[in-house]
Amino acid sequence: MIENNNFYKFIERFKNKEFPSFNLNSYLEVNNPYSFCFRVSDDSMLQFSLQKGDIVVCRHDLEPKKGDLIVIYMNGGMKVWKKEDDIQPILIEYCIKVTNPRSSDPEGYFVGVVCSMFRSVTKLQEKIKKRRENSSKK
Repeated sequence: MIENNNFYKFIERFKNKEFPSFNLNSYLEVNNPYSFCFRVSDDSMLQFSLQKGDIVVCRHDLEPKKGDLIVIYMNGGMKVWKKEDDIQPILIEYCIKVTNPRSSDPEGYFVGVVCSMFRSVTKLQEKIKKRRENSSKK
């Protein structure tokens, strides 16, 4: 058995914490009181590269700009729209109602701006497994 000295050097650096520290909470701003997460329950958001099982991190305190992905509450669930000029927010009491003339569901309530997303590892593992099974059948 040949030992890889570079690997052991890497492990020693890792043990000695010579790598820069990284605080995931500060990067994602999950500790922000206006942040929330939700899990994508189906493949209806594939046009925005959001798959079933992904976790979406949103901020309610950000003002959406053109091109941002925004989360809308409608029909008892969350949807994602891309903010365009024709999506107009209207303040109704404490809720911000938005309309989208290009959507099959044209009205909903603004919930937040998408900040980041986590891809489900199990979903990726399932895809790899299916590819391997299909290639072994051929």
